[in-house]
Amino acid sequence: ISEYHRMESSPDGRLFLADELRRAASGERAASDRVFAEEGALSAALSLFDQYDAETEKILLNSAFARYKDLPLDAKLALALYGEHMKGSVSRLEKFAECPYAHFLSYGLQLREKEDHSFESKDMGSVFHEILKDFSKALIKEGYTLRDFPDDKGNELLKDIVDRTVIGYDQGLLYDTERSTAVKYRIERIMKRTVDVLRFQLQQGDMEPAEYEKEYIRGGDATPLKGIIDRLDKTEDGSYIKILDYKSGNKKFRMDLFYHGIDIQLMTYLSAVLDENKDAHPAGVLYYHLDDPLVDLKEDASEQAALDEIRKKLRMHGVVSGDPAVRAHVDRAEAGAFQAIALTLNKDGSTRKGENSILQVDEDDMRKLSEYADLIIKKKTEEIRNGVISVSPYEMEKLDACKYCAFRTVCGYDEKIPGYCHRELEKMDGNILLEKIREELK
Repeated sequence: ISEYHRMESSPDGRLFLADELRRAASGERAASDRVFAEEGALSAALSLFDQYDAETEKILLNSAFARYKDLPLDAKLALALYGEHMKGSVSRLEKFAECPYAHFLSYGLQLREKEDHSFESKDMGSVFHEILKDFSKALIKEGYTLRDFPDDKGNELLKDIVDRTVIGYDQGLLYDTERSTAVKYRIERIMKRTVDVLRFQLQQGDMEPAEYEKEYIRGGDATPLKGIIDRLDKTEDGSYIKILDYKSGNKKFRMDLFYHGIDIQLMTYLSAVLDENKDAHPAGVLYYHLDDPLVDLKEDASEQAALDEIRKKLRMHGVVSGDPAVRAHVDRAEAGAFQAIALTLNKDGSTRKGENSILQVDEDDMRKLSEYADLIIKKKTEEIRNGVISVSPYEMEKLDACKYCAFRTVCGYDEKIPGYCHRELEKMDGNILLEKIREELK
């Protein structure tokens, strides 16, 4: 089918002309060299062009000669825009690592999505954190810990806290509709499952929660990045520590994303805690998924079998010590199976193939990962202060910074326009990246 036969309508002609003008502007041999040689093709194209108003013609010409050129902000302008003390959180730098222009729109121009007063997944995460914070306080007040509270007392406290939290959330938003009632039921169900599994996981080691909702600051006076660590656990003598971050999504630690600055949260937490506990030994830095998952079971499966399968699905992910004696503070792996962390070992102690959500490292390397997080913070902060605002979203396998970006309709990113392109990040083995990190820190 020739290009001539594509021009059967005004939209067809508009697309064709835009493509051809763009190719001509870039110096390519235009398809029109041969298309317009066909009898009647040129007159057909021009007749379609005559149908366009002045504004459409302007758009066609602008799109044809459009080029994206990466132009950073002047350093003085960046300073005026972000301020001398660039405040924020680790997620701010992660946004910059995903796409500098998205960071500029969000933290420089401070663009925001239109507020939607419906209850979304991000609200669910906030509610979960609020309930767990109040539940931990209530346990302490009643003389219990997260390790030893009885079911009846736990259910009683949890029901009261869920009711109070839901009623007070966003001016009673969760009491407005039938759908909101269903959301409340889901919150109760997930929180009941959560406190049961968190208790069970604690019982697999010998640590106790030492601090909840621990505040921290990283980045120094010029870049005070503030955040909250959900839970810090310690052994009785305080010599070993474990950091836990609650996630409403099923997030897993990936060394490749960490290396590129896209997921530095856990290691930033570790850096902050080690600064305050210099003699402590890190046993694990982990994510816990706040969920009540469905499991596949045989028809005659017992209630205990179902519970075991659910607990297995909710095992923690992240980084743990490769030293069995240190790792035992988190999970003793009784009967040869880990109950608290998503780890399965081969006979030689290596991680079984496919178990890629747990990284085992020795203490020296775990400290290096925390140091590398600080280095990333320093580098990304310098880039922001130097005015970097490039439209360069990252892409790695199925991961794409543009996919859920709130600014897709604002930035103008279009791979058809010369100059625009993703940053293709290579997926790499964790051990290879660990070696690269060791070298960069020398």
